[in-house]
Amino acid sequence: MPLRQVFAAAVVAGSLAACVAARPAAPRAPAPATVPTAASTGDLPAALDAAIASGRWRGLRIEAECPGEDGPRAVVLFGSGTGIWNGAAQFALPSAEIVGILRAFREALAATPPAATSTSGRPAVLIVCRARLELDGHAAQLVQTNKEGRRRELWDLAERIFAVTSGPGGHGERAATLADGLRRVASGELRPEVLRVVAQWRQDPAGEGPGWFLELDGGAATSRAILLEGYGEPRRLDLDAAAVRDLARRAVEAGFPDLPLHVDAPAYLDLTIAVLAHTRTLQARRFAGADPARAAAAERLAPLVAALADLHRSIQATTP
Repeated sequence: MPLRQVFAAAVVAGSLAACVAARPAAPRAPAPATVPTAASTGDLPAALDAAIASGRWRGLRIEAECPGEDGPRAVVLFGSGTGIWNGAAQFALPSAEIVGILRAFREALAATPPAATSTSGRPAVLIVCRARLELDGHAAQLVQTNKEGRRRELWDLAERIFAVTSGPGGHGERAATLADGLRRVASGELRPEVLRVVAQWRQDPAGEGPGWFLELDGGAATSRAILLEGYGEPRRLDLDAAAVRDLARRAVEAGFPDLPLHVDAPAYLDLTIAVLAHTRTLQARRFAGADPARAAAAERLAPLVAALADLHRSIQATTP
């Protein structure tokens, strides 16, 4: 399907999505205007107790980012046991080790005072160390900024996390290039959690008017309608591995890593695709002047754009 027809279909998809009544899913907490030393939502202690006792969870994401003697350290863990070390290597962690990290989170949260440190009216504040937990709809984050002393409970937690992840992470699977990473996600050699997609589409070629925003991260897709009055409520859907592999396959078939940065289109699209440490962003617009390369790229990109529009529509229509 030509990209022009894809964008026309996306107009209909966006219009239908805006008419669907659905209860919005709880969005991931945005970065606050103030930086709390500790913040949590919902009945997290009860969720932690249940997860530790059973070794099971419906949704789990753990993040830690703190400097070490050899440089920055960052890890993301998902409920499947898949981890990403320093944004570059995939590894697997047994559930018993994840339960141990959850215990460490419970201890750290119990030892952290509830007071928050505000950055309002102060010079720029840098986050030195942080650890975040999302568990079955609840969330907690511990943060140390450059405006305060070392927070022992946070650093003890971070060191516990890094102690069990740095070894497998340092020897984890890596992608040689974005093309290699996409191919290996599509084939199942790399886990679905390592694929990240961010797409923003607007009907108006100048970037105004209705459209949609879609983000795939860690195997979960978040969709928001872009309305004339602003963004709609976010809705979230956990994708199965086959759906993520299909998106990776479409990106491979489009030759996404080799497409030009600018693609001709009758509307407005920003699209970023990343696998581990490799990422690429392109823009689709009505660019001035004819360019055969941009036109050919549009045809190659069309099936991928159609799949993303379909995913957005599906999330908006079916998410409870």
